[in-house]
Amino acid sequence: MNYHRDFDLEIGDIVCIENHRPMNVMLLNDEDYQKHEKEGGVYHYQNRDPNVSPIKIPAPSAGHWHVVITEDEGKTPPRITIKKR
Repeated sequence: MNYHRDFDLEIGDIVCIENHRPMNVMLLNDEDYQKHEKEGGVYHYQNRDPNVSPIKIPAPSAGHWHVVITEDEGKTPPRITIKKR
């Protein structure tokens, strides 16, 4: 199952993903997201431990960002929230 959401983030904002199952998470800028859609991509963060929640990823710079999540199981989308700096 794949999930995609996009956000306008400021440097220091934290993307929080609540999960209770293994998943892979990518935080991609527009350019990397386009490459990922065409070619696939490397995960910036991997979480295969369902006991680690929430996953917290800081925005490395201000701009438009894409959160892409893949997981082996699950029908309910993970909860994604942003903590503003």
